[in-house]
Amino acid sequence: VFGSAFSNRTARELAWGFNDQLLTKLKGIKYSENGDPAFKSQIMLSNPNVTESDSANKPLHQLFTGHQDSKKTRTYSRYLDSPNINIWEEFYNGNDVIHHFRTPQLKNVKVEVTDGLQFSPDLFNEESIKYFDEFVMRPISFKLSNENRQGKIDLLNYVLDEKNFASKSQYFDPYN
Repeated sequence: VFGSAFSNRTARELAWGFNDQLLTKLKGIKYSENGDPAFKSQIMLSNPNVTESDSANKPLHQLFTGHQDSKKTRTYSRYLDSPNINIWEEFYNGNDVIHHFRTPQLKNVKVEVTDGLQFSPDLFNEESIKYFDEFVMRPISFKLSNENRQGKIDLLNYVLDEKNFASKSQYFDPYN
């Protein structure tokens, strides 16, 4: 069925996706035989919520520059063309495959944290900082570990907060 146990792919295919031969065969199973027409046969290493044509045609993410409020430096004003966190969902309703954006939470949650590339320049009293991770679609928090000095520069060291790994029974709200 398959020519090899290995698959050679271009960087473009890895970034923007390609249809896997095995997954395509699985997607082709009839619904009456326990198949799922909404099954994804595409593999991609980049954000599965953004297609190549989406990224070329319109700005899906808007970030504040921090120009008038340095606390907002590189915080999202919009993500996937919405002020709220949304994910792309496909499912089969028995008649059609439905494609739409929806919130992964019980309520709409605004994206009000940074993209993680830069934080505001005045973190002097911040016990924790957060960034929005596109792959888990939620903020990830870091807690202040220690402060030190390199020459004349004061440094704050943050470490990944173990609350990010809490089980459902120990769930914490990453948005607050």
